[in-house]
Amino acid sequence: MKPRHILIILFLGVILLAFGFKCWEPWKTEEKPLVYSGSSAYPVILGTWAWSGTDWTLLNPTQEPPSRGNHFMVYDSNRNRIVLFGGESENEYNDTWEWDGTNWNQCYSTVTPSARAAHAMAYDSARQRTVLFGGKGVGQDNDTWEWDGTNWTQKFPTNSPIARDGHRMAYDVARSKTILFGGFSDVNDTTIGDTWEWDGTNWTQLFPINIPPSRSFFTMAYDSGRQRIVVFSGGGGTRLAPLDLSDTWEWDGTNWIEINPTNRPSSRYNHSMAYDPVRQKTVLYGGVSEDSPYSYNIPVVWEWDGANWEYKIPITKPGARLNGAVLSYDGINQRVIMWR
Repeated sequence: MKPRHILIILFLGVILLAFGFKCWEPWKTEEKPLVYSGSSAYPVILGTWAWSGTDWTLLNPTQEPPSRGNHFMVYDSNRNRIVLFGGESENEYNDTWEWDGTNWNQCYSTVTPSARAAHAMAYDSARQRTVLFGGKGVGQDNDTWEWDGTNWTQKFPTNSPIARDGHRMAYDVARSKTILFGGFSDVNDTTIGDTWEWDGTNWTQLFPINIPPSRSFFTMAYDSGRQRIVVFSGGGGTRLAPLDLSDTWEWDGTNWIEINPTNRPSSRYNHSMAYDPVRQKTVLYGGVSEDSPYSYNIPVVWEWDGANWEYKIPITKPGARLNGAVLSYDGINQRVIMWR
């Protein structure tokens, strides 16, 4: 072998050591992501899934909404229905579906919000209305709508948050207010970190002493047992300078409080959470991480008890979702439902 060939081999070996193994670092995380650069270690089975607290079960409804991502679902506790609206596939949707504990049924309203994705919804149990704000269709929206189980009604408040998508909302039962936080503004080309509350008539901006870093495509759920709204992770920063977050915050009705648990999931966005009031746990599933040169999906479950995050290891694995599955609590069967 000629000396120059030996030098070439040594050079390639150095390159492999420096860069080749680096690409696999995501696999060293505690989640062991199963989808990486478009390939899946487990089959991705889309559909309606139920979480028991220990394992997933694939349900078999007679019909389901068309496949999509970046939709939203909330639980209507008065009518015992999970309400789903919007989302996107090749185009955005403006259809409304409800889960009755056994099957999906499409609902038809005289008027309806425009087609959109990455909007936010929350169920106001005091007024028995599902509240929808913002999202992105043709452009970003800052409109407010309410669903009463029969029709959508647009609301025209004096004050409104700016147009956004990727924000989240949760209803604070103890204080009878819908809380909105975060999102992404196309106008400012950056994430947002403002807090608003909806009382059924108007939006009011709040100015707490402590504020989480601005973010979008995070998760937010109301823990009725502790009367706290829980926020986890998401994507921060700007489009050109994104920031990965892996922090846990709680809203106590007056202020945001950062929690520093011993264990926590890794940074991610486009994940979903729902609170299980029977087991008194906030359930988190999925998300997309960009901790490496390649983004990858994280098809795993974590649960939050108010003090620490616990990593769950179910036998059945639904697989990862590129645009995020959405969780909601099913009060009829007392379990968390994941769709798509």
